[in-house]
Amino acid sequence: MADVPNIEDEKLFAIQVGARGDWFDKATGMVCENNEALKQFGRVWKKFAQRLRFPTRARNMTTEAESSYASIGYSAGAADWFRHGNRLRQRGVENIEFLIPETMSG
Repeated sequence: MADVPNIEDEKLFAIQVGARGDWFDKATGMVCENNEALKQFGRVWKKFAQRLRFPTRARNMTTEAESSYASIGYSAGAADWFRHGNRLRQRGVENIEFLIPETMSG
């Protein structure tokens, strides 16, 4: 499963990429496992992650506290978007913005 990147005004919203190792079988009413889906995702993610840079910083816009997240990556396009004065956000999370470490001074 994956979100689709989208832009509103000056905000580029983050996407999440993932896979599930289980599914619900309506016919039997049971949750079934599919570990092959996780194996396939691992192979796809390994290639996809090579196109990203890590870590990403996040700032609480209310408290101004910042943290670095090694598991959140960003693309060259997102870095360029940020460098041009635009914002990186997550839909539904109004008080957090993402920062690109390579563009920060200090």
